[in-house]
Amino acid sequence: MRILFYTTVLLVLNFSCYNKQDKSIKKLNIKTDSINMYPAEILSNNLENKYDEAKWRLYCMNCDITCRFYPFLNIADTPSLGTLPSRFESVYIFNDTVEIKFRFYYKDSLKCDASICANSSSIKTGVGFSKLSNDPIYYIDDTNVPRFMKFDSLAREINPLQPEVIAFIKNNKNKLNPWFREEAVRREIIQE
Repeated sequence: MRILFYTTVLLVLNFSCYNKQDKSIKKLNIKTDSINMYPAEILSNNLENKYDEAKWRLYCMNCDITCRFYPFLNIADTPSLGTLPSRFESVYIFNDTVEIKFRFYYKDSLKCDASICANSSSIKTGVGFSKLSNDPIYYIDDTNVPRFMKFDSLAREINPLQPEVIAFIKNNKNKLNPWFREEAVRREIIQE
């Protein structure tokens, strides 16, 4: 009988803690614009800065790549990835590194991966960070093999704001994905 009582008490306490946590998340959602929401895995591991940096760098690296759909899809559109939404896909935490992956979507439903994009191998989908820094140490593409960076200041991997990226952002500011545009404004690349 005691075991049943203690089990019930523990379940009630656990549920009440879960409810409090859920309410605080809802409050956070109300206060925060949906464009800036963080997935639970990111919040629980305090990876918000790495998340933002990964998303920004992936937009900069991929912004002017046009998604070339396979002919069988009958999609004539060739959107630039800088105009498409990017969604969080996963986070992997290893001993000394953190990998954060995103995926671009066409019309909010078609994942721009190898199944629909002929040029998916040129699209960077993830960033690997040292746990100690927000500077990336490698990038991931559809081959799923980490691609280590060239140490060249003219490489987007090192400096994502290359002149052609800045030009793309400025020339397409009204077409950019809302998150990418907001971040470009926050980083003073363009003005509202």
